[in-house]
Amino acid sequence: MCLFGLLFGLIPNYPVIMLHNREEDLERDFTENIIDKDGIVAPRDTNTDGVWLGFSSINGSFVAITNHRNKKISLPNIKECTSRGQLTKWLLREAPKVSHHQILTFKEKYYGFNIIYGYPTKTKDSTDEKDDQKKESKENSFQIFLITNRPKMEDILQTKSTFSYDSQALVCELPSGIHAISNGYLNDTQIWTRVRFLSKYLHEWCENSKHSDVVQELQQIISNDEPFDEKEIPSQSVCDEFSPYPYQFEHICHTKLFFNPYVNPNERTVSQSILMIESEQSKSEAPSNYIYHFFHRDSRKKESLYTKIDNKNVHSNPNPWVSTTWHNSSKPKNEEIDNSTEDNKPKH
Repeated sequence: MCLFGLLFGLIPNYPVIMLHNREEDLERDFTENIIDKDGIVAPRDTNTDGVWLGFSSINGSFVAITNHRNKKISLPNIKECTSRGQLTKWLLREAPKVSHHQILTFKEKYYGFNIIYGYPTKTKDSTDEKDDQKKESKENSFQIFLITNRPKMEDILQTKSTFSYDSQALVCELPSGIHAISNGYLNDTQIWTRVRFLSKYLHEWCENSKHSDVVQELQQIISNDEPFDEKEIPSQSVCDEFSPYPYQFEHICHTKLFFNPYVNPNERTVSQSILMIESEQSKSEAPSNYIYHFFHRDSRKKESLYTKIDNKNVHSNPNPWVSTTWHNSSKPKNEEIDNSTEDNKPKH
């Protein structure tokens, strides 16, 4: 089970911000950020070499994926099923040349997935353009899509435009705003408690924060391990409608945003990622240069994520975030960051 959040076109200087918590078995190993021969920057699942969140240093595309579970939909033959992490790598390599109809042909090769995928678009700006046209040009400097092989009509109604759709797959463009998804449908805040609270926290942060310490504030949001009130958790009858798992397990999956790997035996957040795309532009020009700030943390390291104070577990978050920065055509660089310093924060 995973959790993903997107801030699109809301924060000055940061047109795209993506957040991702990955829940997985502790025994399923993965690497820190790797820059491969295709220019893909991402942590990797060592079993499949798959990618769950990353970007391309060749074409500037970016992608994130979560699984989709719905027991009402029949599963493909496991012998013929391909790792979903390979689909994300293909998208990063091929962007922006990917055909939406081509994506639809892959729908039966994978278990259920939700993909958020985007790339910078070329914009034109001339001195005789009207002010509103220039503004629209700046706002449309990125295109971001929802790609899923578990669609429903509500997904189409809340998206900007639909390019390809059938009963088994959907490709559609997302409007600016806050979007969140877990293992269900896009922005489903009724069933998915984590989606509801992540959306809530991001809305509050957009409205109330001065955004002076963007990185650390976002890290704190997706590392929030406060349990939700029991009344916020979906009932067994609701979960039984979609979940193939026993309610005891499904219930745990809806209780908080971040699961300490060494406190929760049944569910754990093993990896956390934040991708922030910073724009470099003057007031009179459409954005042309971008800086990609990619932060990743391996939260399953054996150091305790908690410190004992007055016999209470206090979240200490000692595992470092590793930062990778890419500026246009330059080579990405990996750094281990210290949240207590100012030097490793993206500059406005």
